[in-house]
Amino acid sequence: MKQKIIRAVSILILIISTIAICFSAMVLRLQMSFEKETQQPVTAETTEAYVEQTTEVSEQKLVVTYPDSQKITVKKSEITVSGVYKGSNAVTVNGENAELLENGEFSYNMTLNFGENKLSVSDGEETYNYVIIYKLEIIKAVDPAADIKADAGKQIPITALALKDSSVQAVINGVTIELSPDTSSSEQFINYSAFFTVPSASSKPKNLGKIVFNAKNGGHDDSVTGGSITVNPYNIADIVIQQGQGAVIPPQITGNDVVNVLSPEADHGRGQAHMCIVTSNYGETMPDNKIDDKSDPRYTPEPKGTIDYITDEFKYEKDEYYILLSGMKIKKTDVRAFNGYIMPTNTISAYKSYTSGGYTNAILTMNWKVPFLSEMKQQSYYRGYAGRNFNVSSFTASYIDFNFKYTNAASGSFDFSSSSVVSHAEWIGIGDKGTTTLRVYFKNAGKFYGYKAYYSNDNRLVIQFKERPNTASPLVVIDPGHGGNDCGAIAVNGTYEAHLNLRIAAMVKSNLESSGYRVHILRTGDNSISLDDRQAMGRKLGGDIFVSIHNNSSPSSSLSGTEVYYYRAHSKALASSIHARLAGAWREIYADNPQMSNKAVADDGGVRYYPFRVTRIEECPAVLVEGGYLSNPTECEYVCNSDVQQRLAKAISDGIINYFNNL
Repeated sequence: MKQKIIRAVSILILIISTIAICFSAMVLRLQMSFEKETQQPVTAETTEAYVEQTTEVSEQKLVVTYPDSQKITVKKSEITVSGVYKGSNAVTVNGENAELLENGEFSYNMTLNFGENKLSVSDGEETYNYVIIYKLEIIKAVDPAADIKADAGKQIPITALALKDSSVQAVINGVTIELSPDTSSSEQFINYSAFFTVPSASSKPKNLGKIVFNAKNGGHDDSVTGGSITVNPYNIADIVIQQGQGAVIPPQITGNDVVNVLSPEADHGRGQAHMCIVTSNYGETMPDNKIDDKSDPRYTPEPKGTIDYITDEFKYEKDEYYILLSGMKIKKTDVRAFNGYIMPTNTISAYKSYTSGGYTNAILTMNWKVPFLSEMKQQSYYRGYAGRNFNVSSFTASYIDFNFKYTNAASGSFDFSSSSVVSHAEWIGIGDKGTTTLRVYFKNAGKFYGYKAYYSNDNRLVIQFKERPNTASPLVVIDPGHGGNDCGAIAVNGTYEAHLNLRIAAMVKSNLESSGYRVHILRTGDNSISLDDRQAMGRKLGGDIFVSIHNNSSPSSSLSGTEVYYYRAHSKALASSIHARLAGAWREIYADNPQMSNKAVADDGGVRYYPFRVTRIEECPAVLVEGGYLSNPTECEYVCNSDVQQRLAKAISDGIINYFNNL
């Protein structure tokens, strides 16, 4: 019994001692914690990236703007680390000094290894740590990339721009399709393509889901999700187009010499169809054989009043289109759709022609306002920038074809003897596949300055060919890009592209006016002009040329140099003339910097086809100029310099003057 009491007392003493020790340790720990919080830190602080960056810039000396999250995945071998620093220390990236500008902005180009890369940005007081995962980019682009609608049974081209020697597949609605490579290409990235046949649809639209593109190359894999495909349920009216040449049936003419054109809302005894009439001044059309929204210079903006049959519709990104029986597609916003009546076959005839006010006019009379296409002939194209097919080495066309749909009879001739541009015209293939072509020949191959087409108040189609400009005082329309609530690119030093564009454009205007040129500039202040309005003004102002002035930007800070873009083949000469002078100016600016001087001209020459809205103008040669790269710290510093702006403006002006001197 005595031993049990002794054992219990010993256990009690042990418990009390343990509690005392723990209490003392807790008090000591609290005291140390309080002392630590009241002391100033003596070592650099390591901070979790991005989360801490949500504090205001004024509370931080070091702010990293890219990477914008602690862990990112990229498909390129180099990234540009950037940010702002308000202290006096050096900013280092993985121990190496970053380039620090006077305004506090810094940047650093980091080369990545495949897989996981560690990144540390520090000013000696604050440190931000990141993980950059570099994944091999096997698939560069896919098509369709946006959601589309298609009719049952339609064949949709499926395309991926992927690394050569890859295995590429597309998965659609649970079906796997092997894409075949373009073996004729020697590029690093080549096209892989196949066709997908849209399955039958029910009475309601059926969504097949997203297209998933998968690729493998040398142990690496890549996956990109494209757009979804929705199957349309529409029934197409059975419209028979009369083939072969028919009899000329002149339309009725009123006492005021107005053509009494046939109406699609009157019954012509041929049945009904879903139809549309163009309500905008220019309803831009595109080919219907591909499910995308790529503009094509062989397809013509239809003038207001044009009538066509609707066979289908689809959506691409945010825009909705009608597919037309003529083989074109058009935005729904450019037309009014209605249930109408199938029209009789059309007759077209020459009414009169004359040259006046800088234009040669060909006026035609028709039974109804049929759609038509215009295309430059004896003009070759090649695939160039961004894989687009309509780059030209030079403008060589010797005639232009106007192909009128639903037309099987034509008559009459034109007298172009007073024109400096067109020589004569003839009817070609009357009634061939239900169409008739008016072929208009140029007096000199490769000499053409634009045209416009519209329906006049007497319901006749007027085609106006621009005469050779008066080179002593031509009219130049200048478009300073962006403006107002659209600042354009933001330079690495924070300058807005819109402001730079306006300054350079104003200098170009002054230079040209001092040489006797007439100049119309679309904006003189920081105001907003929509792309639609810029394009419309380019068409309506009657300029001899249209020049849109911009400056460039890229995710890569290493890109530099100048580029000029065109859409119509007859705009190539203007683009080349301006680009040559700009490239020369940059080489002079970089005379002491061979590395930058060598990049003044891109590998492809820098004169490129691309369907920018403001280059899609038929009325005159139209180009878009990219003066320099605002994302390149070195080039940005030059472009923001007023003396360099004067040199760039002079180069653009000299290029324009040289163009007119060589007409």
